[in-house]
Amino acid sequence: MKAAVIDVQHPQLACLIESFIFFSKTDASPVQYTTFPNTNLCLAIYADSSIHYTRQTTYNVCQLDSGQSYYQSRLYGFHDKPFRAELNAPLDQVCILFRPGALKSFTRIPYEELLQTDNAFEQIFSASEKWVLEKLFDEQFFRQRALILEDFLLKKLCAYSRDPRVSIAMELMFKTDDHPHIDAIAKSCLVDPSTLYRLFKKEIGQSPKAFLQTVRFRKTLQQLLRNENKGKLTSVAHANTYYDQAHFNKEVKLLSGLRPAQLRTMASLEQEKLVWIRASQGFA
Repeated sequence: MKAAVIDVQHPQLACLIESFIFFSKTDASPVQYTTFPNTNLCLAIYADSSIHYTRQTTYNVCQLDSGQSYYQSRLYGFHDKPFRAELNAPLDQVCILFRPGALKSFTRIPYEELLQTDNAFEQIFSASEKWVLEKLFDEQFFRQRALILEDFLLKKLCAYSRDPRVSIAMELMFKTDDHPHIDAIAKSCLVDPSTLYRLFKKEIGQSPKAFLQTVRFRKTLQQLLRNENKGKLTSVAHANTYYDQAHFNKEVKLLSGLRPAQLRTMASLEQEKLVWIRASQGFA
């Protein structure tokens, strides 16, 4: 299976979209990979596949088989557990990674509705735009596909201004080295916690507490995979202000399905962008 992560080039889009990810697999041999909760939303578009998505006790699972429908598309995000893809057929997949809240610059449809459909692309951009998918999947080179996507997305931008209080809160969550309490963040935004909760649900799609937990997990994940932190789990836990080692182990296990030491050993970085665990020749 091939995977390529390509950064967005146009400045109008780069602030809204992190990158595009392209997956390709030409045979039907089973492949499984696992990714982890992130703050972005992924619009995944599949050609010639049947997608079955379920939220299970310890994993969110996407099972892919050969399908009759030419295109399917799903919006993935707000995960509170690992995401496992089980690929039982050839794969041709395009992913658009939207930054937190950036989807509002393309559609006003509620997140809850978009997360339930298997034609999310048409819901976001309208069914009349399905022609771009034919153009996209007819192109074999990933970088050319990225250019097609950028050109299309630039034309679909709509005016949207995020509530500045949400922007302030997000900046505090991303840039502060410690793990600020939601009450302190709300105070910095000059609102009460319940108002901050409503604003986050409307603008970002999840609660500030869940979002902050994911931010800390992603920081932790990056530090676990750095060579300089090999053998220093205590240092990673301390740097991310977990209460103690037990709290660190519990939260990492909840969001990744693995203990920190296991995660560090099994996970890998694809092009310094995509953190995943890949298994082939059958499923673990």
